[in-house]
Amino acid sequence: MWEAVTDPVSAGLGNVLWIVDCNRQSLDRIVPVARDRQRAALFAAAGWHVREVRHGRRLQERFARPFGHALRSWLDAVSDDEYRALSGLAGADLRARIRERAPAQVARALADVPDADLPGLVLDFGGHDIGTLLDAYAECDAVTDRPSVVFAHTVKGWGCRSRGAPATTTRSSPGRRSTGCGRRGG
Repeated sequence: MWEAVTDPVSAGLGNVLWIVDCNRQSLDRIVPVARDRQRAALFAAAGWHVREVRHGRRLQERFARPFGHALRSWLDAVSDDEYRALSGLAGADLRARIRERAPAQVARALADVPDADLPGLVLDFGGHDIGTLLDAYAECDAVTDRPSVVFAHTVKGWGCRSRGAPATTTRSSPGRRSTGCGRRGG
């Protein structure tokens, strides 16, 4: 794969788009955030247009509010081990953990978020936000002189009630509903 990224032939391929899933909670091991940055740097050094989709729109809006810079800095610095622990907590427990482990400005940035909405906000990864992804794809479509890569940050279990987002509901047969976990459709 790396040979294709660095091959000079790919330099002018403006109709190529790769999507890299940067999953914060790999099943086999925890992949450091620094590794994703190294990969992005490799693509950029090879002349690719690189677009990182780290946070969803709800978090981006929160970052623009008072103390949002502290929230962003903290979320970007949280280790994957700690993130795994945070992602399994319900609203009130998550808020208590944030107050315990994060700078005071982070708690202030989240003070007006209801407990029920807190896990969904903290887990608002860009790779799960279709609007944010579509914006990134449109940006990449506008780059016609070189290939593009989107690093889409995700988290396993997205869409599960325990992960802070409502579970999706699908119809498994007429009149019956089943709850999926991060799946859409039948």
